[in-house]
Amino acid sequence: MKSIFTHITARLLAPPAHRCQFKHSNKGPVLVLLSLLSLGSLGLGAESVDEIDIFHGSMGGANLFPTAVRPFGLASIGPNWKYGSTTYSCAHIQGTGGPKWNYLAPTFALTTGTIKPDASAFKLPPSMEKMQVPHEGRADSLRVTSKELGYTAEIVATLRGGMIVAKSIDGKPLNVVFPVGTYAAHLKNKGTCSLTNSNGVWSVDVMQQTTVPVFGHFEFNVAPQAAGSWTQGKIASGPATVGGDGNNLAGVFLTFPAGVEVRFRLGVSFTDPDGARRNLTTEIPHWNAAKIREEARTEWQQQLDKVRVTGGTPSQRRLFATALYQSCIAPHVYEDADGRYREFEKKPSKGIEKDHPLTATRILKAPQQHQYATFSGWDTFRTTMPLLALIEPGRYADMCSSLIDMGQQVGLPRWPLANIPDPTMVGSPIEHILATGSSHQVTGVDYPAALKLMQQAMASQLTSDFCLADDYNGTVAIAALAGKLGQKELAAKWWSKTLDYRRFYDPARKVFIHSTNGKSAADNMSASNSDKRKNDNVVSSMEGNQDTYVWYNAMWDPDGLATLLGGRAKALERLKSYVTSNLIRMSNENDLHVPFIASLLGDPGLTRSTLLANIPQMFQDDSPHGRPGNDDCGTMSAWLVLVQSGLYSYNPACGWYVLTAPAFPRVEIDLGRGGKRLVITTKGGSEKDVIQQVDLNGVPRVEPWLLASDICQGGQLNFKMGPGTSSWAKNPTSPPLPSSVQK
Repeated sequence: MKSIFTHITARLLAPPAHRCQFKHSNKGPVLVLLSLLSLGSLGLGAESVDEIDIFHGSMGGANLFPTAVRPFGLASIGPNWKYGSTTYSCAHIQGTGGPKWNYLAPTFALTTGTIKPDASAFKLPPSMEKMQVPHEGRADSLRVTSKELGYTAEIVATLRGGMIVAKSIDGKPLNVVFPVGTYAAHLKNKGTCSLTNSNGVWSVDVMQQTTVPVFGHFEFNVAPQAAGSWTQGKIASGPATVGGDGNNLAGVFLTFPAGVEVRFRLGVSFTDPDGARRNLTTEIPHWNAAKIREEARTEWQQQLDKVRVTGGTPSQRRLFATALYQSCIAPHVYEDADGRYREFEKKPSKGIEKDHPLTATRILKAPQQHQYATFSGWDTFRTTMPLLALIEPGRYADMCSSLIDMGQQVGLPRWPLANIPDPTMVGSPIEHILATGSSHQVTGVDYPAALKLMQQAMASQLTSDFCLADDYNGTVAIAALAGKLGQKELAAKWWSKTLDYRRFYDPARKVFIHSTNGKSAADNMSASNSDKRKNDNVVSSMEGNQDTYVWYNAMWDPDGLATLLGGRAKALERLKSYVTSNLIRMSNENDLHVPFIASLLGDPGLTRSTLLANIPQMFQDDSPHGRPGNDDCGTMSAWLVLVQSGLYSYNPACGWYVLTAPAFPRVEIDLGRGGKRLVITTKGGSEKDVIQQVDLNGVPRVEPWLLASDICQGGQLNFKMGPGTSSWAKNPTSPPLPSSVQK
């Protein structure tokens, strides 16, 4: 393996046509390098960690951040350049809709020269606002070298902490600054920070809140040449504690000689300052950044080995590996190294203008390995969670146990952010996530307790006389889990409620309506649903419209919906019109299942053509761009991993997967169940080819679907592709319904 510095030097000295190009100002090029110390094989599988581009989607609509992070790590350390700031935060959430659904704390910045006690010190240079970066981002570390910023830095992460190695390169002193208070328009926050010197060891403690309080403890390996604080624009020397908010930007700083390498290590906690300190001392008792980097590389390679692909183009492999990486970041570990974590807020307050009180702490109990937090439920129930149920059954059991713990505290949440239950979105996705564990044969979960909580959470929906809109993802989940547990009558009751959506279809208007008895849509119990504001009695999907919602319940009742639309032929005709129009939005979650409806209705060719038309628009190998929509905690990334593997998680609670043409000649999925693997192979496969035959363990598969229970047994799934027409899956039967339930 070559040294990364040798590799990069070769790229920078190569003729312009053979190296990555950078946008730059007249003052010189902007160079940002995110890399490993060494490069291995570029073939995905043996060294798939080398395919990761952590900068992909960091500009544009995906709301992704390049960070140093471990799989499902609490600490996620990286720049906030997306918001025009030179700061770095130590806890990020990937792909959500903006700062109010993120942590972005605790924060530090690296500057050079004179300390500036105002927001101008953290404004990103205009020349960097639309910079291009080379595709050398990797999973184990984040490297920055910038003449504009005046420093070089490497960031590495552990599960709950990390280390930064930095020095100035512009001949000026290097400042490590910890601002609290609003320093950028999109990064409103408040908090306190303390600078201390104990027996010659300098450290900083930060409590910062953008959405919830996050604590950080930072220690330095060398003494600064100067250190101090500022508040209300006035600088003071020496140790101090200061506080900042929307009206006062305050902070502390340490200044080091020009060109001198500085190392500082950190611990992050959602519990308290002691938790941050313990996380640091437990995970990083040394100053060896290379050791942390190599450990991260090994851990990420093991994670990526859970789905290995062979063949494909370099661009396909890079996008696939990066998508798998993004799928394995959230939900994140929430407890400290000593097992402590915060209880849920009983009455959550929203926004930084109100304090979030520190709730009581709990202790993780064996055999649970981790407490997990931040489930982007409305999004992830579709793809991220079923993917994790396939490849991470042990971790998924802990995630379900975490959700049950949340439910026993405050009732099942909808979109839990740290310990805030429901900051956003609609529907009942957590119920679906719990049922997905059962359908995917995840053991070690108290499913009877989960079923009880699910029924409690949806008691009012069961008796509602309105269309439940997004909440049918919860009713089907209860039916599915009750069926798995052998509770036939309960399963039948909730399945009947699921199918009740059918009576709200208005064939004259060709839309679904909230009420059949003339009541105003404003009376609907789901007051958070976006279509309430229209008050026209027509059901619209959250982040969608009335046309989007037509296809929503096909996730659990494809043939029933087809009957409402006039039968399979007419439903396919309308579906084709929809997927070829500008109404479909594959860059958002509402439509992720829509292409696969066609396969279940007998037209897998329409599924294939729809995917071929949309995937290039959803994922481009154009870092730092290339992702037009929010990734939402790995949802869109997991979609790509599943689809390009040949399986789509169509109805996770019932364990339905739709088969589709893989993008690679060979995909090998480690199912995490005693060595069981599913090996998927494809013969043929040009874009003009369609599926001619599918075999499962040597037996022809005439249906376009598989059950999660079949997949979890492992085996061999073979696709035969070919040109022309195909008779495969032209008259499919529907996947099985929850146990003992009839149509």
